[in-house]
Amino acid sequence: MGSNISAIPAGIGTTRAIEKIGKKEIVKNLSRRDFLGCMAGGMAGMLFSKVSPANPLKNRPNILWIIAEDFSPDLGCYGNTIVRTPNIDGLARDGAMYTRAYTSAPACCPSRSGMMTGVWQIAIGAHNQRPVIKKLLPKGTHVITKYFRDAGYFTANIRNFAKESYGKAGTGKDDFAFQPHQLKVWDSNRWSDLGKNQPFYAQLTIFNTHRSFLKPASIAEFQVDPAKVKVPPFYPDVPVVRQDFADYYASTNALDVLVGKVLKRLKKDGLDENTIVMFIGDHGRPMLRGKQFLYEQGIRIPMVIRWPGHVRPGTVVDELVSALDFAPTFLKLADADVPEHMHGRVFLGHDRDKPRRYVFSARDRIDEAVDRIRCVLDERFKYIRNYMPNMPYLQPQVYREMVYPTREPLMQMFAQKKLNKVQLQFFQSNKPQEEFYDLQNDPWETENLAKNPKYQNELKRLRQVLEARLTEVDDKAATPEPMAEYRRVMEQRAVERNRWVESGRKLPQTWQQTLR
Repeated sequence: MGSNISAIPAGIGTTRAIEKIGKKEIVKNLSRRDFLGCMAGGMAGMLFSKVSPANPLKNRPNILWIIAEDFSPDLGCYGNTIVRTPNIDGLARDGAMYTRAYTSAPACCPSRSGMMTGVWQIAIGAHNQRPVIKKLLPKGTHVITKYFRDAGYFTANIRNFAKESYGKAGTGKDDFAFQPHQLKVWDSNRWSDLGKNQPFYAQLTIFNTHRSFLKPASIAEFQVDPAKVKVPPFYPDVPVVRQDFADYYASTNALDVLVGKVLKRLKKDGLDENTIVMFIGDHGRPMLRGKQFLYEQGIRIPMVIRWPGHVRPGTVVDELVSALDFAPTFLKLADADVPEHMHGRVFLGHDRDKPRRYVFSARDRIDEAVDRIRCVLDERFKYIRNYMPNMPYLQPQVYREMVYPTREPLMQMFAQKKLNKVQLQFFQSNKPQEEFYDLQNDPWETENLAKNPKYQNELKRLRQVLEARLTEVDDKAATPEPMAEYRRVMEQRAVERNRWVESGRKLPQTWQQTLR
C-alpha cells in the first residue's frame, strides 16, 4: 500500500512497537500471542492499569475524542510523505496507532449515529443521511453520554475552541439520524468547564478536511505542490485531480495545526497526564469513490490513542477495529457499565475482548441519492453487496455536484472515452451485484474478483457472514423509506439547489434534468 495517498504500515493481525534508536526508528513485529504474553508479563507491548470500582472518582481517566471530518489515514505517521502533520504524528509516537480502523458508514450522519450508540445504525433505523423525520431511538438504546453520566462523568461537545483564518476547531457537531431520549445530550459545550468537572468525556470536532478546502489551500504555509501528488489508479492523472488532492492535503496540514493547539491547551490546563486522547476521522476522505462508498477510502479512518502510563509509546496495532467499538471500550475504561445491546467489542485494557474477525459497514440514502450497499471485511478480503445494482454509483446529487470539482471534468472524460478500464468502472450506469477484493494484493480495490473461480470459497464465506449479520441485527433498511418522506427530502434538495444557483454557481446539467 506504499502510496503517498494513504500509505499504511504493512502487517495483518499483528501488533508492532516503534522504538527509536538515535534518529532511526525500528518497527518490531510481534505476533498476537507474543504480544499478549508480553502483556501478561508486564513487559513491552502495551501497558495497562485497571481502575477498580473502589478507586475515587477523581482517579478515573478523562476522555477526549478529537474528530476530523471526512478524513482518511492521510498522515505522516501512516506513511504519507506529502503532508506535514507533526502534532498528530507526535500523538502517535506517544501512544498507539491503529492501521485498520473502520466506520460503520461512509457518511457523517449514519456513522456518528452508530459511533455514539455503539449500535450499527441499520439496527436502529438511523441508516439514512439526515432523515426529514428523525425517529426516537428504540427503548433502552441511548447516546453514550447517558452511560458516562450514570458513571459520574461530565460530558461536553466543545464549540468554538479556536477560530482561525485557516479553519475552526470545535464545531459542536452531533448530526444524529435519530431523536435521542435525553432532553440534554451534553452537559456543556465549553472547554473552560472541563478542568473543574473531572472526570469528563468530551468531543472536539474539526471541520477542515470537510469540503470545501478553499481557506487552507490559499495560505502559503499549508499549500501542497500538485506535482507531488500520487494519483490513485482509479482516477485519471489530470490537473484537476492533482489540484483537488493538493487542496485536501493543505487542509490536512491546517488540521494538524489545530490539533496541536488542542494538545497544547490540554497540557497548559494540567489535564494531559490523566486524559485518554483519541484522534479519529468520522469516515473517509470526501473524494469520488471515497465518502459515500464502502471502499477503503470511504470507511477506513485514522485512529491514534494516547494514554500516558498505560499505552506504550510507539505501538502500532494492525487488528481490525470498528467505530462501533469506541463506545463499549471507553465506557469500560471509565469503569462504567457496558450495555449488553451494544454491537461493539472492547479493544483496549485488561478486560478487552478477543480481536475482531470481521468489520461491517453500510451505505444507504445520502441526501437525495437512494442506495443500499453492505460490506464485510476480514484480515484480507472485502465483500460488497449492492442491493440496487440498477442505480449508478454517481447518481445526481446536489452536494457532490456542487462541491466536487473533479466530477464534471471526469464525466466529460467518460463521455469522450478517455478513461481506462479501471477508471471506467465507477462511471457505469449500473453496478455489479457483488464485489470482492483482495485487500492484501489489491489495496486500491481495482479488480473485482466476484466471478473469479479461484476465490469462490472465500466469497461464499463472507457472503454468508454478511447475510447472517444482517438478519441478526434486523437491518431496517430492508424496508424502503416511505415515498412521502423521500419527497420531502427532494423538496429540501430543491431548496439547496436554488441556494447554490442564487450564489452565482452554475447548475450542473444533470440537476437541470433532475429537478425542474
